[in-house]
Amino acid sequence: MFIIVRVLIGFLDQGINVPLWGMASELFTPRCRPFTFPVIFVFWAIGLMTLPVIAHVTRSWRFLQLAISIPSLFTPLLYRFIPESPRWLLSVGRDTEASAVIEQMASINGRPNAIITLSAPEEVRMTADHKDDVGDVTYDVTKMEARPEDYHELRIDHEVAFGTAEKNMSVSYLDLFRGVWMSLVTTLLFLIWLVSAITYYGLTLNAGRLVGDPYLNFFITGAVECPAIIINIITVTRFGRRLPLAIFFVIAGLCGFVTTIIPETTDKGTDLTAAIITAAMIAKFAITISFHTICLCTVELFPTVIRTKGIAFVALAARLGAMIAPFILLLAEIVPRIPMILFASISFLPCLAVFLLPEMKGKPQPQTISDLNRLFKSR
Repeated sequence: MFIIVRVLIGFLDQGINVPLWGMASELFTPRCRPFTFPVIFVFWAIGLMTLPVIAHVTRSWRFLQLAISIPSLFTPLLYRFIPESPRWLLSVGRDTEASAVIEQMASINGRPNAIITLSAPEEVRMTADHKDDVGDVTYDVTKMEARPEDYHELRIDHEVAFGTAEKNMSVSYLDLFRGVWMSLVTTLLFLIWLVSAITYYGLTLNAGRLVGDPYLNFFITGAVECPAIIINIITVTRFGRRLPLAIFFVIAGLCGFVTTIIPETTDKGTDLTAAIITAAMIAKFAITISFHTICLCTVELFPTVIRTKGIAFVALAARLGAMIAPFILLLAEIVPRIPMILFASISFLPCLAVFLLPEMKGKPQPQTISDLNRLFKSR
């Protein structure tokens, strides 16, 4: 029964994560998008730090399971406070509801006089009197000249409302491999997610096997995610997505190798536990940044019409990685340092692959597969 329930939890968990990632990207403009996922991962980090504290206090897996399960019973109360994605509403032709959501956002953001127009002539043009923090915003989609990000966001929304050749099309998982560029994005993201998940969960679970107190080590693995979130925001907003992703994969791999060559004590009896833990935590720090960055890349690259299916597909890679990681850790019973060597080795695999993907810094999300094709051709 326990195994059956755990399997059900695994199925249901994806019903939370997949829509969450999609909405976190679709509710924000390109300028704000790099900040949305770090905010989500702050709570993930808090959860990681809280878990060993509860485990240390209760010392019972049953009480621990209750402690992490009961809060979930109250999450349905949040339903009325979460708006539906305007992009999704537009993509299915529910223009009136999309307009209402946007008007509500404008009102909450202190811009009650914002004029939202979701329909226009075939050639979409607009003006925008835009103030970043305060003031009203007026959009006129019959004229031209606006900030690039505002233009692209409204132009894309309008295009979906009136439709391209792909409006309201029926999409399936097979469409993730429709055309060369769509297939390339899907394949590369799947492989990068697989490597990221194996390394991330491997280093996280390996904390209990490190020398020292297992509760403290696990707490530290959660704590290092907090500065990782800050560094992630700085790097993706300044240097884009691809370069930081590759660099931090390399750092994770190098630090992972370092943990395998440091002995627990020197010939003179000096304890090197702190050095091993430090190297392992730097590796966890780096792979955390990479993981957060690939999440952002995923929601930016998959077109709106198939984004949910794309996220679900790469989430499958993450789940496979999470399943593979514990089995790699079991190899420590044969050769203690083998798991870290494997985790470090595979961290180098995505370093070149990421540069085959287009850079999405400051660019609007593709709405259709045709938009994605144009994105590749314009590189």
